[in-house]
Amino acid sequence: MTSEDAGRELFGMDVSEAEARTYLGDAEFGVLGLTKEGEAYTVPLSFGYDTDLTTLYFLFAFEGESKKREFLETTETASFTVVESELPDAWTSVILTGTLTHLSDEESTAYAALADTATFPALYTFEDYVDMESVEQSFYQFEVETITARRSPKQLNNTASEAIEAESTR
Repeated sequence: MTSEDAGRELFGMDVSEAEARTYLGDAEFGVLGLTKEGEAYTVPLSFGYDTDLTTLYFLFAFEGESKKREFLETTETASFTVVESELPDAWTSVILTGTLTHLSDEESTAYAALADTATFPALYTFEDYVDMESVEQSFYQFEVETITARRSPKQLNNTASEAIEAESTR
């Protein structure tokens, strides 16, 4: 293996914006990065999106004092990352940057996009179930400003399931 091949394996290869949007459209979850006064805070989330993947939608649930809400209110530019990795050497990552806007509860676009494309895990704490009457829910819109993506050479040449199948036959 040449040093160039080793670098590709380690750092991956650029993916076109069209391919990145296709991958993003297939993803169920990602991690939203927020900031406040130089401190970072990340939140794993499911998301909805418009048909051309230029806008993502999130539904946040807040209970009482919320670190999420504090960071949402102070973040000027957010990042959203989606990663797929089924083998150490077969992975894809998509990183978006953009701005977040709080939407009114009547925002049908956000609700429709989330209903069509998001996955919602059960809301609970480890100690007991959350009293849903005490939970405030808010829609947010993420306007995509930049999109970058990389994938491993193995992921580029095979789908993840093909890579797993190839690995198991060795």
